[in-house]
Amino acid sequence: FVAGEGYRGSALNSAEAWCVEMDSGRICVDGRPTGLSLPRRPAVGDVLALELDLDAHQVRVGLEGVDGGSVVSGWTPGASPVYLAASFRRVGWQLTILADDSDA
Repeated sequence: FVAGEGYRGSALNSAEAWCVEMDSGRICVDGRPTGLSLPRRPAVGDVLALELDLDAHQVRVGLEGVDGGSVVSGWTPGASPVYLAASFRRVGWQLTILADDSDA
């Protein structure tokens, strides 16, 4: 997730960003590791579930169907709006975004 209009193509290295590295499962805030990570590295076919709660200043992330549950990380974006963004470093990776509109 990135906050504000200043995103320039890399959530991993951006201030005002919360990200999960797909090759390692490591969670970073404002371009720095938080010490948190997913229960295991993501693999082909995994579904990554993300939930952003701006009121609680938290992001919940997990791999669906993987033991160990989800990880909750604090994040207070200093700007708005907040966007979902993706950037890739490897050729051939694909991303499909599935939305749950039940809370809308």
